[in-house]
Amino acid sequence: MLDSFGYSWLKYVLAGYILVLIFFFADWRLESAKKVKFEDSPFYAVSVSKFIIYSILSLGIFVNYWSYRNFKAIKERDNSSIMPIARGIFAFLWYYPLYLALAEHSQQQLNKNKVMPNWTALTLWLMVLASAFAYRMDEYATIVICIMPFLWLPLVSYIEQTDTSKEALHYNSYWRIRQYLISLAFAPLLFLGVLQEVNILPNAAIIKGDSLWPYQVHFLKRNRLTPENEEILYFYSDAVFDYREDGNGITENYIFSYYKNDDGKLESDLSHFKDIEKIEASYGKTKLDNTSIKVIKTDGSDFLLIVGRLNKQDKVLVEQINLRITANKVR
Repeated sequence: MLDSFGYSWLKYVLAGYILVLIFFFADWRLESAKKVKFEDSPFYAVSVSKFIIYSILSLGIFVNYWSYRNFKAIKERDNSSIMPIARGIFAFLWYYPLYLALAEHSQQQLNKNKVMPNWTALTLWLMVLASAFAYRMDEYATIVICIMPFLWLPLVSYIEQTDTSKEALHYNSYWRIRQYLISLAFAPLLFLGVLQEVNILPNAAIIKGDSLWPYQVHFLKRNRLTPENEEILYFYSDAVFDYREDGNGITENYIFSYYKNDDGKLESDLSHFKDIEKIEASYGKTKLDNTSIKVIKTDGSDFLLIVGRLNKQDKVLVEQINLRITANKVR
């Protein structure tokens, strides 16, 4: 009954997201068909406040769109052969070239580079590249999304302040219904992502024990799921919202696993490495698949660890467990 309700709820959520996306693209295409142009606007001007808020709530997509629109404006103004779409998609690679175009415009209009010093632009570009790399690691993707727009502010601010068309700035900065809807749709995903990445909610990756919050460690020790006198080295929870529902990991001398059964009671296993005969790992085929680690005890009994595959930390955990099993057999 619960599973059926859960799947029905998920279907309604997915249907809602699909409807929002359909409305977003339909409304965007209708507006684009009007071909509104502002002849006195050399760039795509938008207010700093909208750029920051919408970039974060659109999960970073607006940064790419803003970059695309500015390179499109440069292409039309200079009649150049650049590809605005490609430069928008890979905006992090074209941060410094866009800065150079703005700096050149500033020199022509104001006889001075009022965007920012070259060394600042290079530093921010390196930070943008580093952020793009961190984003692709998945582990800190949502936090990167929240930080990234601020690295573009000098460019956004220059265009906002020097654009000669106030009508363009007002038009582009106005919030449309589709933008409100897509922001509301993505906001829960953003919020959940941040909570996962700061380890308040279960993370998609195996984490080191010192990343757990004190109240989480207290729960594990209070319920005797881990040894009182040992620190947790690695931990993973396959639960969706609550560490108390499920978890497993290792300390220096023990391996532990627990979950709540259908009656809401905790079932657990806490075994010393000297009592472990071996482990058998069945690795997930994709990043979305979990890895199962079968722990076989010397008395013939066994239990399972279910862990995530993100950043190949499952292989690290398997290696750490095998090292401790071997060390205890040698003694």
